[in-house]
Amino acid sequence: TYTLTVTPQNLTLDAQVITSYPIATSIFRTKNLVKEIKMDSRGQSVITNIRYPLDYNLTNITPSDAFSTGIYNLQQKSAVSMPIENTDQLSNSDGSNLRTTASSLISYDAQFPFPNLTYRAAIASPLTAFTSSSISSSGLLTKDASYQARVSVDKFDSNGNPLQEHLASGSN
Repeated sequence: TYTLTVTPQNLTLDAQVITSYPIATSIFRTKNLVKEIKMDSRGQSVITNIRYPLDYNLTNITPSDAFSTGIYNLQQKSAVSMPIENTDQLSNSDGSNLRTTASSLISYDAQFPFPNLTYRAAIASPLTAFTSSSISSSGLLTKDASYQARVSVDKFDSNGNPLQEHLASGSN
């Protein structure tokens, strides 16, 4: 954990305190940033939570859909620094009134360690009841109902580079 205080040169702006929480996993020794907390000018905490492949437990679980198969692939290829879910939240300075303002979820290809589908949470006003993604004991993705598919990669070349993608609305 480290804390950084940023003081702007323009003295009319408030100093910003940023606290970051990297985590070291015992298996792969990664130093992924899992949480960052900033204070906004109103004294609210602006929290970013990031989840990675090792945050999804696939021990004794057989992947049963494209999402869990992609996570399994990332774990097997030691691509454990690839972000899966990124959620932005606000809370009062005392930690109360936690609400989600934005979130994205990335599904990865079953063969290549590259994103093949991106979801965005459709959030018009902050949500107090938001559920982070998980993989069920039957090997299926469980995600918040606010997630909507946005961009899908349809085709990769032999090196895993995307050749064709389209918006969920149907246009290429």
